[in-house]
Order: sequence, then C-alpha cells, then structure tokens
Amino acid sequence: MILIVLLDGLELGTVWGPQEGFRRDRGLGIAPSPCLPRSAARGWLPACPRCVYKVEGFRAAGLPMPFRDRVLYGPPGPLSEERTPFKGVSVNGSPGAADLIQWLKTVNPENFASHAVLDTVPWIFRTRSLYIDWKSHLAKDLEVDPYSLIVVGSACTRYSLNPTKGFSEFHPGSDIDVAVISARHFDEAWRALRSWPAQPMSKRKAAQLEQHRRSLVFDGTIATNDILSRLDFGPQWSTALNRAGNRPPTEGHSVKTRIYRDFESLREYQVRGIKALRENLLTTIADGEASANLSLKDDAISPEELR
Repeated sequence: MILIVLLDGLELGTVWGPQEGFRRDRGLGIAPSPCLPRSAARGWLPACPRCVYKVEGFRAAGLPMPFRDRVLYGPPGPLSEERTPFKGVSVNGSPGAADLIQWLKTVNPENFASHAVLDTVPWIFRTRSLYIDWKSHLAKDLEVDPYSLIVVGSACTRYSLNPTKGFSEFHPGSDIDVAVISARHFDEAWRALRSWPAQPMSKRKAAQLEQHRRSLVFDGTIATNDILSRLDFGPQWSTALNRAGNRPPTEGHSVKTRIYRDFESLREYQVRGIKALRENLLTTIADGEASANLSLKDDAISPEELR
C-alpha cells in the first residue's frame, strides 16, 4: 500500500526544515521535522519526494511499507498512545501490529527477515547513526567487529516475532537481544560446553546444557543467558552488556546475547522462527474464517422461514 497525503494545504515535497527539530502538536506525539508535513488535526504523515520514492520501491518489491529506510523517524520512548497518532502506525517508522501481521501474511519469510530484522535500523534507535554508535561501543567491549552485531527481537521490530508471545509489544521490562556473529567466540563456547559434563552441576543446568547441544547441530548458535558466567570470556562480556544497558537508548533494559557461528546461521534461525510464526498466523486466520462460515450457516434464514 502506498499512502500519499496532502494536509493543511501542504503540497507534495513540502517539508519542515531540520532547524524545526522535534515538535509536539496538540498531544499527537513527537516527530522530527525532516520529510514530515504537519497536520494540526491528524498528526504526521510522509510527504516528501524522497520518502515517496522509498515507498514506491518497497511497493514494487511487494512490501506494504518501508522498513529498512525509515520514512518516519523519532525516539522510541516513552511508550504511550501519545506516540501513535495513527492506529497501527508508530511515529518512528515501525508498522503497528496490524500492519506487521499483514506484512507477515503477504511477504515470504526470507524477504521479511531481511527487511524487518537483518538489514534495518531497529525500532528502539532513532537513526542509523545512533545505532552504529551504540554497536561500536558494545563491539569494542566485546572485542568483535561492530558489523557482527545485530539487534533483533522486539527491540528491533517493536512487536515480538517469537511464535509463543503473540506479537507482544516492547515494554520497559523487555530485554535487548543482540546477535553476535563470531566464529571465534562460538568455537570457544562450544569447547567449553563439551568439557562441562565432567563437572558437577544441578539438574537444571544439565538440562540447559543438553538443550544447547541438541540445537547447536542445527542452529549454529549458542544462547549465553545461562552459561555466560562459565565461559572464559564471560566476565568481560557481562561487564560490556551491563554498560550497554546503561547507555541510551537502551538504558534500563537487560542486554542479552546469542552467539552465531556465521551470518548464514543467524539468517536460518530468524527465517525458521518467522516461518513458524507465519504458519501459526495463517492457521489461526483459516480457523477463524471457518468458524465464521459455520456461524453464518447457523444464522441463515431457511426457505421455509421466508414463506
């Protein structure tokens, strides 16, 4: 869907200059001025040729709204209705849950993963520059390349893509999930995991270890949530993640990592989860339509009743 709106006499191409900065208008929310016309009655919508060009490009690719090249920018917090002047659309460019679901239904999982997760500016960051700076600080502390860090999860898409979480929205208690692509750290963690059976551990820890082993063969990934303290690089990473959790715009959130052997492993992991979510969604829709059809049949007036 492409949406071009002319508001308050503003013609296509009319923009508020960068000097206008951020403005609040009648409680409709905060939005930056570049590429955004102002409507005192209805809020903010994209209306500059550059953004329309982006929307056209995504429409041609079969995507309803731009995700990688954000049309609407702006700081993500605080989370409130004030920041969403239009139903289903947030002021910083991420689609609302309804738009996200529609996109998920119509776009193949590989393209969805690319545009919504792997090659985009995460929802929690205002600009690509802020995202790069944040990653650079964390990468230095983790001793990895900034390019090998990708923020995923609801901090990226605003709504969780975990098939078990029902599109739950990012909230003050949400974690910041970071994918770390590092063959070196993956190998070190894998060697540590293989050596642990000789060490005494609780049943819960043993079950977690076995789960890691079963998934590693297929996923090429290691979740560090419960094992970081047992890894050689664990103390350094724990300090780095705590620092990241105190750095804007992720302050107040726990930053957690999952290590991937390579980018292909990350992509496969994301695509597999998106496929599962999409299948659940389509099944739910099909079941709902079937129930609606049965209800219509039950409520139908018989020919005898019309006589």
